[in-house]
Amino acid sequence: MLKLLIILVLMVRQESNMYVPPASEYVSPKEELTEPIHVTWYINPNGNKTASGGTTHIGSCASNKEHMGDIAILYSLEGYYIGTYEVNDTGSAQWLKDGTCIDIYVENLEQMYRMAEEFGTEYYIQWVSADG
Repeated sequence: MLKLLIILVLMVRQESNMYVPPASEYVSPKEELTEPIHVTWYINPNGNKTASGGTTHIGSCASNKEHMGDIAILYSLEGYYIGTYEVNDTGSAQWLKDGTCIDIYVENLEQMYRMAEEFGTEYYIQWVSADG
């Protein structure tokens, strides 16, 4: 019985130490966010120009030509806001061309690994059109 009580106390303690984002960071996924999208990350060590003619920067991403200039707002599968990214690049990979994936610019491999480990590779995405 004592073992069971100790295990129960340890489990409760473990749960209380887990990070739970504040309610202000939670955004209920909207109906149009029902299909998650795959996310990859890329670096640009040579400073190549983007498809828009600019340079890569934190907060930029690559997608298909249809979304060039649009804004991509990413949410975790749990509904937490991850970030806002400007689509200023396209890619040659088929999954970018067909819109099943976006590619987010990061400055180094450590950022890429950290993002993938912390948030995974599947996100809800909300597109904000650049029209007008």
